[in-house]
Amino acid sequence: MKTEQFIGRNAEARTLIANTEQGRASLLIAEAGMGKTALLEFLQPLLEQEGILIYAERVGPGFTAFLKQIFEGLWEAGRVEGKSKDLSEDYKTWSKHYKSNDEKAAALVALCETEKVILVIDDASGISPGSRPWLIKFVEVCTVIAGIEPSALKKNGSKRFWKHFDEVRLGPLSKAESLELIELLISKYKVNADDMEIYKRAVLDLAQGSPFEINRLIKYHSSEALVKSREIMSGSEIFVERDVKQLALAPLLFIITAFAIAGRYIARVQGDMDFYVLSAILLGLFIVAAPLLRMTLKPRSK
Repeated sequence: MKTEQFIGRNAEARTLIANTEQGRASLLIAEAGMGKTALLEFLQPLLEQEGILIYAERVGPGFTAFLKQIFEGLWEAGRVEGKSKDLSEDYKTWSKHYKSNDEKAAALVALCETEKVILVIDDASGISPGSRPWLIKFVEVCTVIAGIEPSALKKNGSKRFWKHFDEVRLGPLSKAESLELIELLISKYKVNADDMEIYKRAVLDLAQGSPFEINRLIKYHSSEALVKSREIMSGSEIFVERDVKQLALAPLLFIITAFAIAGRYIARVQGDMDFYVLSAILLGLFIVAAPLLRMTLKPRSK
């Protein structure tokens, strides 16, 4: 795995390795595109030094597929009795001994107890109430590293389960880290641009700190298209900002107008000419000032 994918991820990588060395379960939490899968793959050589490494793509949907991947990992490590040269046939033969996934899971947990096993689950977001008790069993006998998206933490009945893990969070890259990655990928993909600084800023603005997006934008999009996209986005942001200002100013304008009109009505009923004149002056000032207020909302040209 290429090192450029892990700029700014040294602290997270060290934490995962330290937890593994201590036999502690880790929960790698990250939004899509933040490099969760790539980081786990990058750490694979180091994790293999700690014990038998088993890599599973996901827990669900389909608990059977997850159990099969654990079997395959144990088979490759020589932990399955009667191992032949045919993994597929060995799995079929092994599966015939068990009537349900619960029985298969129990057998796999027993096989993991005798060795130090590191179980890496790329995506554990699909965990279900039915598979959760067996995941707890695997956490008890293996060192588990599970990747999830933040939304999975909010699933009903899952809070107690996630407490078995130490949380490690992957956020967006900083501006400096993003620029460092952009420089490396520009060199890797031999990108040419009329104005390289404008091109870098375009990638930076569009990617928003996502390593996946930085790589995708540089690898698959022309420099001209990216610069144009940034210009369109910048224009949109100006109009959004203008709308926000108008929304914030609306209550103030409404209050001033309502106060002036109500003041004139009350003054007229009570025969208070001074207050009546003052309200008229206030309303007149507002009518004169309204166009000036609207002018302040016009976006400035860059």
